[in-house]
Amino acid sequence: MIANIKKNPVFWLLVLLISIITVFFRTFNYLNRIYIYADNALFAQAAYFAFKNQTIPQIGPFAQAPFFTGPWWLWILMVVFVFPFGYLTPWYFMTFVSLIFILLLFIAGKEIGGKWLGLLTAFLGSISTATIDNSFMTWNAAADPILGLISVIFFIKYIKNKRPINLFFLTFLVSLATTIHFETFLLSGLIIVALFYGRPKIKNWIYAFIGGLIAIFPLLYFDLRFNWFWTIRVYEYITIGQSRIFVPNRWLTYAGEFWPQTWAFIIGGSNWLGYFICIIVGIVSFVKLKDIKKNKSYFLLLFAFIISVVMFRYWRGERYFYYTNYAHGFVLLTTSWVIGQIYKFKKVIGLIILSLITIFTVNSSIKNLDPRLVTYYQINNIISQIYNTYPYSNFDIYECPFNGSIISTPVSYIMYYQGRNTLDGLKIGVCNPEFQLSWSEIAEKNIGHQYGYMQKSTENIYYEMTEWWKKVPPSNKSLYK
Repeated sequence: MIANIKKNPVFWLLVLLISIITVFFRTFNYLNRIYIYADNALFAQAAYFAFKNQTIPQIGPFAQAPFFTGPWWLWILMVVFVFPFGYLTPWYFMTFVSLIFILLLFIAGKEIGGKWLGLLTAFLGSISTATIDNSFMTWNAAADPILGLISVIFFIKYIKNKRPINLFFLTFLVSLATTIHFETFLLSGLIIVALFYGRPKIKNWIYAFIGGLIAIFPLLYFDLRFNWFWTIRVYEYITIGQSRIFVPNRWLTYAGEFWPQTWAFIIGGSNWLGYFICIIVGIVSFVKLKDIKKNKSYFLLLFAFIISVVMFRYWRGERYFYYTNYAHGFVLLTTSWVIGQIYKFKKVIGLIILSLITIFTVNSSIKNLDPRLVTYYQINNIISQIYNTYPYSNFDIYECPFNGSIISTPVSYIMYYQGRNTLDGLKIGVCNPEFQLSWSEIAEKNIGHQYGYMQKSTENIYYEMTEWWKKVPPSNKSLYK
């Protein structure tokens, strides 16, 4: 190791610098920057309840579409609670995952173009505002970047050696990611390219099938007992449900605005930088087509990414920023490869482009050091006020009307972790009008009706999220009827 450092001092100095940058952006002002509110606490709630009560969720929560996700993310968070780091353990875990993400960027870049490309990709990832921001989240969409990047690595390995085990892990990971967050089905472009690359053997297809089947087994097990409820819901949404919402979907808007802005969001710069990078990616990739055999891994990866972009164009629903979490690895790898090619052609131009990206990205990521809309300290302050007012009580937590679940989920989760959130406790409503947090004891008459307080205690959240089917078993009737 020491000999290697002496042989490549510049390389290892850059490794150290990137490591420091990575850790700094993901730990500075930490407790003010974690997303402790809304769905992030919701998943922690359900996972901790399952962990504490030694029960295994069979399904995950409903998505925005009328079907539910798989239980894998809850299972992963349950395992995380084995580590005795308190109720913030899931957030610590995701920060650690973000550090691993940068290491995997290096591995992926090295597989495509050597260690220097790997280092450049890791650097872009270390300062990327989107990857930094994602390290403070614990909801299911936060799993997309890491699962997408690992899928990319197995894709590249399969392209290089055709080993069926790599195809097995590729399909398993894409299928797993899709059951956790449905929009990651766009990663299936990797599978399509891999399956039809170089006339694979039947054995490879079998490996791919088994890998994909294992990941969706929990949903299949549920369906076998309940009239294929989940499968029918997915089919109805794809064929009917998407049409219920009109979203402008011109190719010009999609390709000319959505993706450049998404590219800028992932890299972390201004929108014009996203347009600029998309243009140079297109130009350089076209010019380097003559060297397609030499850059086979890159072009096949780019082709898989293009397939995903085309597939997403025909998604009829709204497009939220987190729907493209799966693309973090694609965007960072593609951008770094293009910068590397420009640097080989003209070092000065390559350095200028890298400097521009660095300046705008770092500027954006510095803004990410600011506190969130609702912070850990604010949530703890509300809990302390409630405890001081009722020092010997347990509490049943409700959310105020029209407030969503911004603060009710973290309040009830932390209280449950501390043993003071029970369904028979004193009924407390928590509110956040214009993010000014408040609470009050509530009367029974204000609970449960359409515009009343809604129960958000942890035990209730768990059963509503994962075991609703025990009260009303799903039928084989159309959900829309």
